Amino acid sequence: MTDRKAFLESLQALKAFLISDTPEREEIIQRAYGGNQWFVPAFTMQALEAIANEFLDEEKCRKWIESYDLSSATQKTVALIMAGNLPLVGFHDLLCVLAAGHKAMIKLSD
Repeated sequence: MTDRKAFLESLQALKAFLISDTPEREEIIQRAYGGNQWFVPAFTMQALEAIANEFLDEEKCRKWIESYDLSSATQKTVALIMAGNLPLVGFHDLLCVLAAGHKAMIKLSD
């Protein structure tokens, strides 16, 4: 399935960004800290690395996504309210919605 292949490729591009040592990634980490002092940069980096190494591992993602038959699924819009108490705590929810072929409507926590 081409869409599945493109999705997996997108996840690998995201993984590359999350583990990169770029000014853009550092700026995002600092902006998160500026918006919420509980998002200590070291903990945000730890969350990014955990997502990259566990949720976005190429082989794990491929096996996980290919274990589902999504050929007859009807695309829906799924509302997600992302908690704001931990850096990237809602990432897995978002990943599941997108992997199922749905669109995500996200409301960030205040």
